[in-house]
Amino acid sequence: MAWKSKLLMGAAGLALTWPGLAAADPVTDAKIAALEQQLSLLQAQIADLKAATSARVAAPRADAATTSATIAGGKPSIASSDGKFSATLHGVMQLDTARYDQDDRLPAAVTARDLSSGANFRRARIGVDGKVFGNFDYNILFDFGGSGAEDSGRVQEMWVQYSGLKPLRFRIGAFAPPLGLADAASTNGSLFPERPAAADIARGLGGGDTRIGAGVIGSGDHWFASAIATGPLVQSLNSGATGFNAPVFDEQQGYALRVAGVPLHGSDWRIHVGANASAVAQPADLGPAAANRYALQLRERPELRVDGARLVDTGQIDAKGARAYGLELAAQKQNLLVEGEYFDFSVARRNAAAGIADPSFKGWYVQGGYLLTGE
Repeated sequence: MAWKSKLLMGAAGLALTWPGLAAADPVTDAKIAALEQQLSLLQAQIADLKAATSARVAAPRADAATTSATIAGGKPSIASSDGKFSATLHGVMQLDTARYDQDDRLPAAVTARDLSSGANFRRARIGVDGKVFGNFDYNILFDFGGSGAEDSGRVQEMWVQYSGLKPLRFRIGAFAPPLGLADAASTNGSLFPERPAAADIARGLGGGDTRIGAGVIGSGDHWFASAIATGPLVQSLNSGATGFNAPVFDEQQGYALRVAGVPLHGSDWRIHVGANASAVAQPADLGPAAANRYALQLRERPELRVDGARLVDTGQIDAKGARAYGLELAAQKQNLLVEGEYFDFSVARRNAAAGIADPSFKGWYVQGGYLLTGE
């Protein structure tokens, strides 16, 4: 009994002296709570640091995804990820060489002059085109080539158009208004180095390269239509191939219309028909000192322009206006293409003398080609 009592007393004393079995210490609990609070704060700070670091790392990836760069058809292009903004660089180089074979015994007149054999850059163009805000297209193109000699550089095209109302496009700026089948074909892929002379005279009356204008263009799978109000050509004040352009008091005003379609077509053939018209409603006013104040002139260079001489030229006609009508016809069967156009020109004289009629002219061409390489 005495031994048992001593054992119980020893166990009680051990319980009082052992820390884990003793009563909780308030100071220790406070320290533990403080440590736990500091640990929680540290974990929160680590979480915030991870989030901030992840955002900074992901930001460049998001920025990189907003634009894309491609090279399609040899043209470098950049575009926004949504496709609403884009810019494509493009350039054209055409070097012409020629040797003119002429009879030396011809009289020394303008139409029988010794044409200059040699070489020149007919077209040397660089520009950018693309879209902005999704529904607006633009094109900026400069040309340093020329006929007979290179130029110091001029605006070839500079326009903007709204394309948000399909199938119509509303364009304003400097561009060649659609005027005929040969005019519609890009010089980058034309059958010959130059357009047919009759077609080039027609497009130059109220349209042509560098013409300032505004109008509407519409097209579908098998039809095309356009109506453009035209003004003057872009002026270039330099001593290069285009020369110095004399100032005018009132600039030319005119219009250009075209309709065309493919009414008959199959899997490997098609028939194209079309009609076009252009007019000068108000010739440019060159001022009272000019020999012909309201001069209009129909003229054209050879269809190879190493020499810039114009072998076809009406001279200046003092005119109230002029017009040109054209008809188009073309047929394609697999690799074979045949096309032609007919044009009728008329100039209304100003204050014509008695017995002097208004001049009129006609012109046409037929040309064709067969693609040997099978594209």
